[in-house]
Amino acid sequence: MAQLHKTVELGSGLHFSQDNTVQELMLTKDNMKNELRNKEELILALQESKQAAEDRTIRLETDLTKIKEEQTDLISKFEAKKEEHLREERKVKNFEISDAK
Repeated sequence: MAQLHKTVELGSGLHFSQDNTVQELMLTKDNMKNELRNKEELILALQESKQAAEDRTIRLETDLTKIKEEQTDLISKFEAKKEEHLREERKVKNFEISDAK
């Protein structure tokens, strides 16, 4: 049996320790390929997440701009109504003054 094992080792051209080293290297290579695949999947998932966050940021910035425009419009309308109210008050006071004379 030992002779057979020795003959097989010689026939393959590799010694037993060299064969173990090759097998370890092949296993390491496979492990590294798996790790690379996992990292690539992680990168893809992170890129998709980043894109979703950027899209949401753009949507929120657009919404904020609309809200600011609405706020500006409301303030402008409020100021116009306030001025109109003050004019009406002045008219009433002037009318009361003229009636009192």
